Amino acid sequence: MRLGKIVLFSALVACYANVQAAGFNCSLENLNETEKTICSTPALSGIDSIANRRYTIAMENSIAKGSLMREQREWLAQRNACGTNVDCIKSEYQQQIRYLEMVHQFSSVKNLFGKWLDKPLEKGMKTASGFAI
Repeated sequence: MRLGKIVLFSALVACYANVQAAGFNCSLENLNETEKTICSTPALSGIDSIANRRYTIAMENSIAKGSLMREQREWLAQRNACGTNVDCIKSEYQQQIRYLEMVHQFSSVKNLFGKWLDKPLEKGMKTASGFAI
């Protein structure tokens, strides 16, 4: 009896983990064929979670959030063009994760070089010909 409960509990945990592994809700009814393939393929579901975390980190560190969001939408269209082709989907994810890992973390000049910077000028500087510097 106890073994049966352990097996049932393990099966429920495994099912829950599979549903929640992707970076999107696999229980929605309006998923496209690529999303359904991701949800039904544990390796793709896991790589989707990794890509989702990388995208979140890139968005937090980006100074060009609008461009990053546009690029993500374009990439999703490319990924979805794979249909049910697991190798194609996997390749798209690998390329996107590499790209997202290259998005450099933004840090202000003041944070990086604050102790070496001069204090801000009270009045702007101008060149001899009158251009503001």
